[in-house]
Amino acid sequence: MRVLIALVIRLFRKILHPFELHLIRLDERSVDPDPIKQFQQWYRQAIRARFYLAESMALVTASRDGVPSARMVLLKKVDSRGFVFYTN
Repeated sequence: MRVLIALVIRLFRKILHPFELHLIRLDERSVDPDPIKQFQQWYRQAIRARFYLAESMALVTASRDGVPSARMVLLKKVDSRGFVFYTN
């Protein structure tokens, strides 16, 4: 769980522009231990901040040989059961 949260924090920092980092302080001790709840909080913040295409995300999988594959999808909803996404 800690590794997942740390990776999400690193990714979140990368997608924000440097001038926006002062808006959000990220500290592993202050994030929700439930990654779904934490994502929902960040997503609401992104919507309120009017981030362009806040619902877009990269879906990355790997083959049995470890070869990664990625495609862009759109978030339809997220709840305690997980993420629902779609693509054209």
